[in-house]
Amino acid sequence: MTTDTAGRINGVTIGGRDSWVMYGPVFLSEPFSQKFIGKIEEYNDMPGKEQYMWENVFIDEIDHFDLFINKQSEDNVYEFETLEELRRFDPDSCGNTQNALIKTITNVFGAAEHDIVDIQNLKAGMTNRSFSFSLRGNSYIFRLPGEGTGKLINRKQEAEVYKAIKQLAVSDEIIHFDANTGYKISVFYKDAQNTSQYDSGHVRLSMEMLRRIHCSGIKVAHSFAIDREISRYNALCRENNAMRFTDNESTRIKMNILIEYIKSLDIPEVLCHVDSNPDNFIRLADGSFRLVDWEYSGMGDPVMDISMYAIYSYFSKEETDELLAVYLARRPVKEETARLYAYCALGGYLWALWTEYKQSLGVEFGEYGMKMYRYAKEYFKRFQDLFSPQINN
Repeated sequence: MTTDTAGRINGVTIGGRDSWVMYGPVFLSEPFSQKFIGKIEEYNDMPGKEQYMWENVFIDEIDHFDLFINKQSEDNVYEFETLEELRRFDPDSCGNTQNALIKTITNVFGAAEHDIVDIQNLKAGMTNRSFSFSLRGNSYIFRLPGEGTGKLINRKQEAEVYKAIKQLAVSDEIIHFDANTGYKISVFYKDAQNTSQYDSGHVRLSMEMLRRIHCSGIKVAHSFAIDREISRYNALCRENNAMRFTDNESTRIKMNILIEYIKSLDIPEVLCHVDSNPDNFIRLADGSFRLVDWEYSGMGDPVMDISMYAIYSYFSKEETDELLAVYLARRPVKEETARLYAYCALGGYLWALWTEYKQSLGVEFGEYGMKMYRYAKEYFKRFQDLFSPQINN
């Protein structure tokens, strides 16, 4: 940083040496904050700048904001990014934090706080937040719901699914599940890798796992009705003034056509994962496969799981067609392809609405929502094209 004679910061560069740096806490007055919040909101709407830190906004607008340097010696200010950093600095801090998440762990395992070590934030998921920790030589993941999840997920239904599939040994190993808070503690597979890092052989294994689940005969008391969820997500977007797709009404009409087609087929329901993102299929160090994150699961059309895998993977039409053939272990008939395209469109629309709602709560996903919305429109057209020769005749 550089400053004028009064200490006002008038220049900031990234990098350098032998100079004063931005570090530690900052105090922002109310008048400054009221003005600065507007600028932050302005930047948040700029493409490519949604993930800016507040410092980036300040640097860009430095001529319009008065911020003054507060010089401190290097051994006077300490910054802690994680609880583990604080604990290393102050061992006494791990005795009684009064943190609800830590308390949950101590209660579940009958352990003391200092037994909980190696706490690490994990990459944030789209729905939840998680951290890993070790205790008595074993590693675990603590999952806690993300913003707005209470209106999206029924945790009692999720608990029901985990109980129902336990006999299959295909999911993550649950240590603790609280259906009221959504807190979940499960075994952390340190050396696990997901299928997106593998070749087509692992895609085949993922499809085999889905087929095994679909054919298991396991039933739960609730369904994942995609038409109902689309209506619910649309309502949430309206309530939060979240809708940014100007042609949403015409797209919704197209989706209704697909919904009516699906209903006309009267497909028997099986247990579906629904959130069949390739990242949720993990290969353990012993070579076995697991499918994690069952919070959206319920009874439904098995082809819905195939479509979700395809759109999450950003597959092309050719790759999507081949994926269904891999799942079926044969070439699909026209009605199966039509269902696949219909669910690709409906799934894209559903997750686009989901993203709009989450973004209204301050959670950003970049281009993901728009990509899903494009899938909705593109696969509706492909569904139409599948039947167009028949219609013309």
